[in-house]
Amino acid sequence: MIAFDDINLRENNPYSVGSIFVFVEGDIALDRDPIKVTKSFNDRYYTIVAGDEIGNIAFDYYGNSKWWWVIWDSNDIENPFELKVGNTLLIPDLNRIKATI
Repeated sequence: MIAFDDINLRENNPYSVGSIFVFVEGDIALDRDPIKVTKSFNDRYYTIVAGDEIGNIAFDYYGNSKWWWVIWDSNDIENPFELKVGNTLLIPDLNRIKATI
């Protein structure tokens, strides 16, 4: 396995700070530490309903689905593409997050 720690990725990418691993078989894995979110007065909460997708929730709250990973990092979600109906998500104030990324 080879680790690439000096690769610069585009800004506002959840993997812009982390490591890229290339395995002997040719597989590539990206690893990063989740962002640390402190609660703010402007945070919101959302309860998951059937058919919800994390990208759509990000679009509804942030106007762009690319911020789905902020919701993922801010909640205890094992798989962001299999949301559990009835769970409540913290939707952090994106302006506060952008200032600290």
